[in-house]
Amino acid sequence: MKISQTKDIRSANRLTIIKHILNKKQISRARISEETGLNKATVSTIVKEWMSLKLVEETTMGDSSGGRRPIILTLDGKAGYCIAIDIGARRRPHPHG
Repeated sequence: MKISQTKDIRSANRLTIIKHILNKKQISRARISEETGLNKATVSTIVKEWMSLKLVEETTMGDSSGGRRPIILTLDGKAGYCIAIDIGARRRPHPHG
């Protein structure tokens, strides 16, 4: 799949971040940025969206190796389950037209 539109890139980034939190169980925004290669601002914006939807929550403070202690993120245990399908509509040229 070729990602060419901003909407597609944003959707792919959202999916990357939520999968990363799901797989790691507990992870900071900075670590997500490091491990995925996504910009820190992008990660923060998307995490904020997930938090507003009550899918991700901040839990504890992580250990610091100097500097600010990271805030650890996890999936919100009360979020339940979600299934999403993005059906992209594409028009084909009419065969008789």
